[in-house]
Amino acid sequence: MLAFADELGAENPDAVLLTGDISVSARLEVDLELIVDRLGCPLYFLLGNHDYYGSNIERVRERVRRLCAEETLLRWLPEHGVVRLSDRTALVGVDGWGDARCGNWSGSPVRLSDFVLIEDLVHRNREDLIAKLRMLGDFEARRARALLNQVLPKYQRILFATHVPPFEEACWNEGETPGPTDNWSPWFVCMAVGDVLREMAQRWPDRHITVLCGHTHGAGTAQILDNLEVVTGEAHYGRPQVQRIIRPE
Repeated sequence: MLAFADELGAENPDAVLLTGDISVSARLEVDLELIVDRLGCPLYFLLGNHDYYGSNIERVRERVRRLCAEETLLRWLPEHGVVRLSDRTALVGVDGWGDARCGNWSGSPVRLSDFVLIEDLVHRNREDLIAKLRMLGDFEARRARALLNQVLPKYQRILFATHVPPFEEACWNEGETPGPTDNWSPWFVCMAVGDVLREMAQRWPDRHITVLCGHTHGAGTAQILDNLEVVTGEAHYGRPQVQRIIRPE
């Protein structure tokens, strides 16, 4: 983590955006403080599924709220709200969650570590697990709609950050995206957020939305609509890396 913080700082950024899977629950605050102390600039971040490992979802969220209240350079993006980057460009974001709405959600044999290491998902039968994941996806979609309703009337270019790809077309793995019977995509796509993004992009055709996400460990860019694209970042366990430098218009 120190090496990654130093790599970020070497770019001399005005601010940094992390799209989740920063740590695990037991070390989350320590690692966030370590990074922001090295940077000395605002750190906008999202929570990924790994950040909840070893704990309960709401317990982690409450700890993050307290930490951000104490450390003003740490900003959990879903609750921080709209970030103005220029007269034309703004940043918003939600965490997202694989919400079991695409691929082979009813019969997938895949069992993620999430289902063992996140208390809310442990020991659930398939029906209860699907219901819980969809509830989590719907929560993220409501947050996404509220933020987009705030930002679209005021800015021409929107950077929308999220952890989980919101479309199957952006769920990259080894250069490919999943088909309709894929066993992994139910847990790697947040379709509820994708539906909101598509709807809002169609409602505001003169705005451009760029989604920045991760989660799948595979990189790629998906053009969903003329004014809606998704950039999925690439990373490997234990080796986070800078994906791109953003220079607002």
